[in-house]
Amino acid sequence: MPHFELLLPPKQKEPAPLILILPILGQLLFFTDLWIERMIAHFFVRKGFAVAILRRDFFQYLPHHGIEQVGDYLSRTVKQARLALDELVQNPAVDTARIGSLGISFGGVLSVLLAAEEPRLKACVVALAGGNIPEIIVTSKDPLLSSYCRELLQGLRLNREEFVRELKKDFKEEPLKAAEKINPEKILMVIARFDHVVFPRYAMALRNALQKPKTIFVPLGHYFTILVMAYLNRQALAFFKQKFFPSPLKESLPAGKEASRTKNGSR
Repeated sequence: MPHFELLLPPKQKEPAPLILILPILGQLLFFTDLWIERMIAHFFVRKGFAVAILRRDFFQYLPHHGIEQVGDYLSRTVKQARLALDELVQNPAVDTARIGSLGISFGGVLSVLLAAEEPRLKACVVALAGGNIPEIIVTSKDPLLSSYCRELLQGLRLNREEFVRELKKDFKEEPLKAAEKINPEKILMVIARFDHVVFPRYAMALRNALQKPKTIFVPLGHYFTILVMAYLNRQALAFFKQKFFPSPLKESLPAGKEASRTKNGSR
């Protein structure tokens, strides 16, 4: 089975820029799996982009596999994303010079981890994600993540403080570490100010680790950010267009002339 679902723009004549959508951790209540990812994908396809949605396994706590299974799950999913890119760049319908990623929540974490290792990504949208994975796991109010946390604590016979301390030892899949390898110019973040799934302190920690990239702050919680999804789609579209198709005029103007043009308006 392919590692992804690929959607191509209708009546496509030339290779299209590609967006790899990295999925959320689980399935939204009352919706089919990958529902929100497909909704975003169709928006970008209508705008002339090729879109691939990564298929991922659901996390399952396995007794006798130890605490390292958390990191193993993250690294395995990132590997799946890289394998998907390997296949996608062989497709003649894809413009291999213009590839980006978009991830929400868990997908945002994946987007950071992938960007740190994958030079083929020219632009990355990181939405509702954060750094310090061990603490996010034990503090999140998300029902699914909370259930994973209970399974891990019970199975490993650890309390929350012990779990955080043990997981932080040699934890290689930490986005705060991965952020050191990433050019902030190719990142657009979205942070929900009232997020109780990934608390804002963890989102801000990731933003600081990424050297404060362009960021959209929304006055909502994690789930209710879907109410402004149309706006965020448009902002992400503008970001991808800026990174994939930079203005030759802007690049060629000296700093003083560009500042004058911006101040006085286009002529």
